[in-house]
Amino acid sequence: MSERINLIRIESITNIWANNKIVRMCYDQSNGWYQAIKLKERNGEAVYTVSPMEQNTTNSPILIKGIIAFLIRRYGKSEKEIFEEYYHSCLSTFKNVESIKPGSSQRNLDREFYSIHHSLEKDNIDFSQKLKPYLGLDEMDLLNQYADSYLSFIKSTYGPNHEHDQKSTGLSVYDWSIVFYYLYSANAITGVKIRQMEQFIIDNRVVTPTGDLATSNSFKNKEYKMKNRINGKENKYGEIEWSDKFPPLPPSRIKKILPFIKKSKVALQTAKDDIERLRFEVDKYKENHYKQ
Repeated sequence: MSERINLIRIESITNIWANNKIVRMCYDQSNGWYQAIKLKERNGEAVYTVSPMEQNTTNSPILIKGIIAFLIRRYGKSEKEIFEEYYHSCLSTFKNVESIKPGSSQRNLDREFYSIHHSLEKDNIDFSQKLKPYLGLDEMDLLNQYADSYLSFIKSTYGPNHEHDQKSTGLSVYDWSIVFYYLYSANAITGVKIRQMEQFIIDNRVVTPTGDLATSNSFKNKEYKMKNRINGKENKYGEIEWSDKFPPLPPSRIKKILPFIKKSKVALQTAKDDIERLRFEVDKYKENHYKQ
């Protein structure tokens, strides 16, 4: 470990940072972050610019969060040991909160946690780039290499098995958005739509081609597109129109997802009716410029 990174770990008061400021990196155990406690020189001694009793995250800003902060704190152990300790510590905290909520017994908390944690840690890594002014380029690169390694480690160890999921279901994110559209429209799924989308993605392990769980925003956009390709859009005269942006959906796309909505008779019947209707709409649209 470099000298500066070690000085962060042991919370030393020093001015050998790259920006020459007198700062102590202080670790907050309860929140798992390092704050920059600023000092100034007075009569040859370093004194706090703000008394310890008055220090807060405004006058003593947070610089390092998440896996990078934990890695520095635990440096000296093996990489795998650090990674596993951090992941399970965060998972335990998550379960302590979520396991006492109504309905938690019917949720897969381990699966839910991976998606939330992976996304949060990417944000924490981006946030921790605030440390750059205090370190040399090589030192920051080293920490970022560990951070990237952590994301790869948890993806391969705890992430969704996307190859298995793709082979077993044969559904893309677009396909899953059609499933959601029919189930939500039939009230087989109820509640705040975006929240239900998030839960649906987790429960069904809806993954992108790269193996990451789909984001709720991406899923929402795809569901909007599929909905308009199934129903068309009304013009000002109340007539259904199709466009190059939203051409009628090939009926085969809906046929593909029928086994996944059969638990709802309403959703299943609606989908079958749409298949018949879209056969006519697709043929009519094809006459001009339909591209499947």
